Amino acid sequence: MVRYLIQASSNPREKMCSPNRLSAWVTQVVASLGGLVHSLDYTIGEADLVLLLEMPDDAAMAAFAELSSSQDKLKVVRVSPLITPDDASNALQKVAAPVSQAVPLPSLSPSAQDWERLGEGPLDCRR
Repeated sequence: MVRYLIQASSNPREKMCSPNRLSAWVTQVVASLGGLVHSLDYTIGEADLVLLLEMPDDAAMAAFAELSSSQDKLKVVRVSPLITPDDASNALQKVAAPVSQAVPLPSLSPSAQDWERLGEGPLDCRR
């Protein structure tokens, strides 16, 4: 399951007249797509809803966005897939192997002498 942070704009009628009904509708639709609603919160601004959903895949997330819009319940403004620390670490390991075998490119990062001149050391993630 993939977790998503969603920013959305609610239909003003839904927000003012029945915010609990919108929450129930979202929960029902997400469940019908095989997902789970972790939270649905109102906020201030154009994107006045923030949702934390867990969905089986991107297709289910896209289906939720389309259903929400077509039924005039809410408009999904931004979708951010959330990456766990373990997944981020795995991604870095997958990048490391091809990068170590690649032809080196000219360095755009500061040299050790540049760091010394600045009075700082280079970033060392091994500590």
